[in-house]
Amino acid sequence: MNSEIQALRAIAIVFVLFIHSVIIFPPEYLYIYKYIISVFRTDAGVELFFVIAGYFLAQSCVKFDLLEKVNDRVKSAATLIVKKIKRLSPVAYLWALIPLTISIISGDHSWLASDVMIKKFFASIVWLRNFEESNKQTIFGYYWAISLEMQVFVVYPILYAFLGKKRTLGFSVLACIAMAFFRYDFGMGWMFRFDSILWGVLTYHLINEYIDINYLRDLIKPYKKHKSIIALLLILSLPASMSFVGHIPSLRFTIAALISVVILCLSLTQLNFFSFKFPPFNKIIQFVGDRSYSVFCCHIPSWMIVSLLFDKFGASHGYLFITQILFMVICADLTHRFVEKR
Repeated sequence: MNSEIQALRAIAIVFVLFIHSVIIFPPEYLYIYKYIISVFRTDAGVELFFVIAGYFLAQSCVKFDLLEKVNDRVKSAATLIVKKIKRLSPVAYLWALIPLTISIISGDHSWLASDVMIKKFFASIVWLRNFEESNKQTIFGYYWAISLEMQVFVVYPILYAFLGKKRTLGFSVLACIAMAFFRYDFGMGWMFRFDSILWGVLTYHLINEYIDINYLRDLIKPYKKHKSIIALLLILSLPASMSFVGHIPSLRFTIAALISVVILCLSLTQLNFFSFKFPPFNKIIQFVGDRSYSVFCCHIPSWMIVSLLFDKFGASHGYLFITQILFMVICADLTHRFVEKR
């Protein structure tokens, strides 16, 4: 795996964690959180995740071009879908089951009523959580992103198998353009921003069929000496774009996706735009990037478990925040080692 891609995943998950940390941020420092969010909407990390996912989706689908018969392409699409389900399911199901179990056993209202959690659990295991959450979002609503990614990974390969590359890419271009200006609001329409994944798909075809990665590398090399500044500006512009264009909800996701495309292209050159001269720091970034999916699935339940235990045993809340972060890291690492990697 390209270490630069893993670095991007680390950046994306840190962004997501920060936007969600409002539920655990120490009250006396909440003003800092509010100020940062007013300038940098770090939910843009989801766009970066989606663009990367779309790139690898396209990489898998182009293998269908070698097959002449539709039946063979459909079989390959089915194989791809099954692999994706097997890849995402164990961790997602585990961390959907844990909150359900605790809500039933503890009866703690912070975990939602057990009947609500049961509904959310079943919506999660059939990958329809974004539809279930779109009417009323809850503290566990973050699963919408996993469901949306799975939906695209089911629909897109099937379309590619039946329609072929040219027509499917044509549809992707039209969808991306249309959604830059219009998104149907299901109540929380931002839970259906699949165009970010399609931007990643288009990036793959653009880089590998029209531009060529070696040409892109030669084009960017003269700017390598300023790579730290360029990388930092792009990383900061990603969440900043969500704030500055916040009054145009449709366009803000498109701009964030396009900035993510530029960031992804830089990482694909492997010119170390997102690496650092301090090796221990790179190891930390790779550690986080490798576990980004496990972190995404476990972060809010792990935070809530710590909060529940602190309240149960009357522990001082002065150590609550740091304990929640440490417990999340432990849960993510164990999940990655013993569930995700297996």
